[in-house]
Amino acid sequence: MSAQFSAKYQNDPAVRGTIVQYREALIGLVDGVITLGVTHNEGLRNEFRQSAHNVETQLKGVDAALQPVIEQQEGQVRIYSLSIAALTSVVLILVLIKSFATFHRAFVNFLTFFYRCKRQYQMIDTRKLGFAELKSLAELANEMVESKRDIEARLASVEAELATKKARSS
Repeated sequence: MSAQFSAKYQNDPAVRGTIVQYREALIGLVDGVITLGVTHNEGLRNEFRQSAHNVETQLKGVDAALQPVIEQQEGQVRIYSLSIAALTSVVLILVLIKSFATFHRAFVNFLTFFYRCKRQYQMIDTRKLGFAELKSLAELANEMVESKRDIEARLASVEAELATKKARSS
């Protein structure tokens, strides 16, 4: 058709130049379509599809080859995580037992102080108590013992004074 059109307008150089440019562009387009592939089974499209299928097949092979390694690693991770959990639990239990023992020792020390204080004027050693709350209570108790000792000392002096006054008056 372009040859017929060119023959019809052969005397007009502008139309002929445009027709030549059109034919060259059309030939380039046709060559590009042929290179790309007219259908999906031809040309570069077909090569791309084949490469995609080859990569997919290779990835399936890699996945199948790595699956046992992944399962083995999952098993090891499970063993490690259970070991860490068990070790952490044991450490926490030991810390809890030690903490309970420290508290129990401090509390027993505090109770024996009150029993000793009831019978005699004995102060509690706050360094033997492990908890700040018990140390505060022990300091208050020590102040109470000092106050009781002072009161009893004043009472004894007043009683002695009364006794001497009574002895003079008799």
